Amino acid sequence: MYGVCEGGIRKYSTVITGTGHAGDGNIHLAILEPDRNKLSGILKEIYLFGKALGGAISAEHGIGM
Repeated sequence: MYGVCEGGIRKYSTVITGTGHAGDGNIHLAILEPDRNKLSGILKEIYLFGKALGGAISAEHGIGM
Protein backbone atom coordinates (compact mmCIF):
# COMPACT_ATOMS: atom_id res chain seq x y z
CA MET A 1 0.00 0.00 0.00
CA TYR A 2 2.80 2.40 0.81
CA GLY A 3 4.22 1.75 -2.66
CA VAL A 4 0.92 2.89 -4.18
CA CYS A 5 1.05 6.00 -2.00
CA GLU A 6 4.59 6.76 -3.16
CA GLY A 7 3.36 6.47 -6.75
CA GLY A 8 0.47 8.81 -5.95
CA ILE A 9 2.85 11.34 -4.47
CA ARG A 10 4.84 11.39 -7.71
CA LYS A 11 1.86 11.18 -10.09
CA TYR A 12 -0.34 13.76 -8.36
CA SER A 13 2.35 15.91 -6.69
CA THR A 14 0.61 15.67 -3.34
CA VAL A 15 1.39 14.66 0.23
CA ILE A 16 0.30 11.24 1.46
CA THR A 17 1.36 9.97 4.84
CA GLY A 18 0.22 7.12 6.98
CA THR A 19 0.62 4.87 9.93
CA GLY A 20 -0.41 1.30 10.46
CA HIS A 21 -0.71 -1.70 12.72
CA ALA A 22 1.73 -4.41 11.63
CA GLY A 23 -0.06 -7.09 13.63
CA ASP A 24 -3.48 -6.80 12.01
CA GLY A 25 -2.75 -5.00 8.74
CA ASN A 26 -4.78 -1.85 9.39
CA ILE A 27 -3.42 1.21 7.58
CA HIS A 28 -4.44 4.79 8.29
CA LEU A 29 -3.74 7.25 5.48
CA ALA A 30 -3.75 11.03 5.52
CA ILE A 31 -3.99 12.53 2.03
CA LEU A 32 -3.27 16.25 2.05
CA GLU A 33 -4.80 17.33 -1.25
CA PRO A 34 -7.20 20.28 -1.49
CA ASP A 35 -8.03 19.68 -5.19
CA ARG A 36 -11.13 17.45 -5.24
CA ASN A 37 -10.38 16.09 -8.73
CA LYS A 38 -6.87 15.03 -7.75
CA LEU A 39 -8.15 13.58 -4.47
CA SER A 40 -10.78 11.55 -6.32
CA GLY A 41 -8.13 10.01 -8.58
CA ILE A 42 -5.86 9.20 -5.65
CA LEU A 43 -8.68 7.57 -3.67
CA LYS A 44 -9.79 5.51 -6.67
CA GLU A 45 -6.28 4.11 -7.13
CA ILE A 46 -5.96 3.29 -3.42
CA TYR A 47 -9.38 1.59 -3.29
CA LEU A 48 -8.72 -0.48 -6.42
CA PHE A 49 -5.32 -1.59 -5.14
CA GLY A 50 -6.76 -2.61 -1.77
CA LYS A 51 -9.62 -4.48 -3.44
CA ALA A 52 -7.18 -6.35 -5.70
CA LEU A 53 -5.37 -7.54 -2.57
CA GLY A 54 -8.63 -8.77 -1.02
CA GLY A 55 -8.72 -5.88 1.44
CA ALA A 56 -11.65 -3.86 2.68
CA ILE A 57 -12.25 -0.20 3.48
CA SER A 58 -13.49 0.38 7.01
CA ALA A 59 -14.26 3.31 9.24
CA GLU A 60 -11.96 2.23 12.03
CA HIS A 61 -9.82 -0.67 13.26
CA GLY A 62 -11.05 -3.73 11.44
CA ILE A 63 -14.69 -2.84 10.90
CA GLY A 64 -15.42 -4.36 7.51
CA MET A 65 -12.60 -6.90 7.58
